[in-house]
Formats: sequence, C-alpha cells, structure tokens
Amino acid sequence: MASSSDTPQVDAAVPPGTRKRSRAASDAPKGCAAANSTDETTRAAAGSIATDARERTGDESRTVADPGANASGDRKRPQAMRSSSAQSAGEGSGGAVESPLVPVPGSITAARRQLTPAELAEVADAQGRKGSASEPLGPTYPASSISVRQLCRKDFRRLSADQLKDEEINAFGHLLMKAHPDVLVLSTHFYLKLMERGVYDYRRVRRWKEHLELFSKRLVLLPVHTPRHWTLLVARLSPSQLCGEYYDSCGDDGSHHLDTLRRLLEDAHRSINKTELDISSWSQVSFKSRTPQQRQDGHTEYDGVECGVFMLRTEEYVAGDMRLDFTLSSIKEYERRRLTLELLNGALLSN
Repeated sequence: MASSSDTPQVDAAVPPGTRKRSRAASDAPKGCAAANSTDETTRAAAGSIATDARERTGDESRTVADPGANASGDRKRPQAMRSSSAQSAGEGSGGAVESPLVPVPGSITAARRQLTPAELAEVADAQGRKGSASEPLGPTYPASSISVRQLCRKDFRRLSADQLKDEEINAFGHLLMKAHPDVLVLSTHFYLKLMERGVYDYRRVRRWKEHLELFSKRLVLLPVHTPRHWTLLVARLSPSQLCGEYYDSCGDDGSHHLDTLRRLLEDAHRSINKTELDISSWSQVSFKSRTPQQRQDGHTEYDGVECGVFMLRTEEYVAGDMRLDFTLSSIKEYERRRLTLELLNGALLSN
C-alpha cells in the first residue's frame, strides 16, 4: 500500500486497482481484530439494553438470521424471530425459528466513470507533499447539525492510504445529505456519546439538534466507531417499514449495535414526538459477509485501514438504492481518489 505521501498515478484511475501494497499485511493496523474483540463492558451493556427493551415492550426483537455467515459461536445474540405457530403453541421464549435469507438492499447498478487526467492531477495536488499540512482545502461547510471544520491538506493526505478519521467521515455526511434530502446522517460523535464508557444513556444526546429530524426522514445512517474500526447502522423509517440494518466490512454480526439502535429509536420518539413508537413491525438484519468485505480479491487477511472508505461507500450506495458491488481493489485505488475529489469540490460525482 502506498504511503500517504505518494503521488497517485494516472493509469490507476480505473477500478479495480491492481497496485500491490508496499506494506506487509502483518504490519497493517488490526482494526478488524479489535472490532471483533469488543470490550466486555460494552457487550454487557448491550445485553442489558436488549433485556430492558423486551421488558418494556413485552415483545421480542425480530432478528433476521444470515445462515452460514461467520458462525463462530463466540457470543450469544438475539435469535431469529419466532414463528407464529410456535407462539400459538405456547413454546418458551427460548424457542427460535431461522427466518428466510433477506436479500441485500439495492436495485440500481452504480455508474462509475474513469477519472479524467485533470481530476487526477487535482487529487495528486491535494495529497502531495507540497504545502503546509494545516493548509485549508475544499469548501467551507455551512453551520449544520454535524460539527466539522474545513478539511486541511493533512486530511487529504490521509485519504490517499490511511485509515479515515472523524473529519473526513463527517464531511462526507454533509455531501450525502445534500444529495439526498430525505436521508439523515448522524455525526461520528453521536453513537460514542450515546454509549460513553460502554453504558447506554439517551439523556447524553437528548438535546443534540442533529437527531431532531429523525422521524421525518426515509433513512437514518449512523456511523459506529469501535477501536480502529468503522461500521454502519441504518434505520429504515418509512410508514410501511421499520427496520434496522448493520453493515461491517469485517463481517461481524453487530446484534448488540442493532439492539442499541432500537432502543435509541424508542427513546427518541418518546422525547421528540411525545408518544410511544409502535415497534410491532420492527425487524433487524446483519448482512455479515454478504456485503463487500476487506478480505477478498485474493487477500487472506483483513486490510485494517480501508474500513472507513468501505463504510462511506456503503452509506452512498444504501442512500441511492444501489447494489453493493464495489471491491477491495476498487476501494484501495479508485474510490479513495474519487472520495478525495468529491470532498475537494463539495459534491458527490454524478457518475
């Protein structure tokens, strides 16, 4: 993998890229390993969230199972929804029936054109060694719910090969909401504050303005940051669908995050709309390894630094109802440059 000071080559603009990484996989940050060994305090808190939610609603959360994916058995999570026949038969709460496989969302094939030589030169200039690391680049973002400063040259250098940070993630959230007004992207700080020290507490975020439009949007996208790893929670809030989805480029199950999302929606609805949220139709699904993964294209180890780019492209594709068909090779080369160009110009590319 190229270092953050390398200048991108023009002939690598077409996805998927084929350039080899210069750093051995064993030297890469173990972001996925850290994500798959989440702090026990967080797990315990997630368990209490699920228990409390069931006690308050009197109904089990319906979790859609993904057969055969990551069946490691290393933790106990809510099982698939119980069948109506099992409920009528009076079986105990431990009974569970595995649901049919839910298709991965997306009906549109994404259009991805080659970047022009002029666009590649613009990317190379932003990521190059010339200029001060603190030199502001790109647009000045308007005052909004997501707090983000203007990006600097050091941020764009990081976009060339390193793991993304809050600045780039939140700036992209601005662009996505600009392109899709019916989508709400919460900041990277929201979930961290909600689950501070591994304990759920809605009171910490109750006054945050960014979530007050929660129930007026079609989709809510919530970036989740665990040690050295980015994943994505999605809430679908149409009148006919109340669903939580979890996307992880390392294939983790994420049921504890989905339980947190459900409780957040209940508490927010009670606080914002002053009524209880009807969760009788609630379902939740983790797509695990059926969505683009860091371990593919012949790679036997997780990359460790690409999770942020995977998450941002998943945000874009889910918001645009596009098929999640990008690959690790395209993420490492083409998508990083495309993302740099979009953040420099303050708008998503149309194709």
